[in-house]
Amino acid sequence: MGGKTISRQRLVEHLTPPAGASVPPYPAARDLAYRASLWALSGSLLALAAAMVIPSRALAEAAAAGATLANLAASWTFLVWMPSWRWAVRSLAWAGLMGWAFSLPILLWGGILTASAVMAAKEHHCFRFWPGRWIPWMSLATGVAWLVHLSAAVIVLFGVLGMLWAVLLWQRSKLPLFTVDG
Repeated sequence: MGGKTISRQRLVEHLTPPAGASVPPYPAARDLAYRASLWALSGSLLALAAAMVIPSRALAEAAAAGATLANLAASWTFLVWMPSWRWAVRSLAWAGLMGWAFSLPILLWGGILTASAVMAAKEHHCFRFWPGRWIPWMSLATGVAWLVHLSAAVIVLFGVLGMLWAVLLWQRSKLPLFTVDG
């Protein structure tokens, strides 16, 4: 989508549930909360990359907590027509929260990276925001690099993820707040 604006017709198409789908009402305030949560996620990912460079354990822990809570809030305010997808993303975000609460890093980052990747893919599918195409792949690369202890790559990838989210959200900010009358 780059610098282009989405057509009114395409916007209406994506805010109209398909036949047989029903969603609870989605007021503009909920869309604002979704966007704010993703901005917090973006900032938390960038802070985590910075914490790894400095290094600062306190900043890393705060960034992980911020990413966990932002991801959970975004998953709860995520607009998607299929209930199974809503609950899958929410479950992944809850897994991230459990990983944070019980100090299980694989669950923490698996939940955060996977849930946010699905949300990014949906943004690309619906609105063609180009970062939404790359965030899932960068999330996968980040997870793999983390699992095999490629510290320098993990730092770069968390930074890239944070920046990609910021660009996607900047593009999303050009759209009006979404509302759906359940």
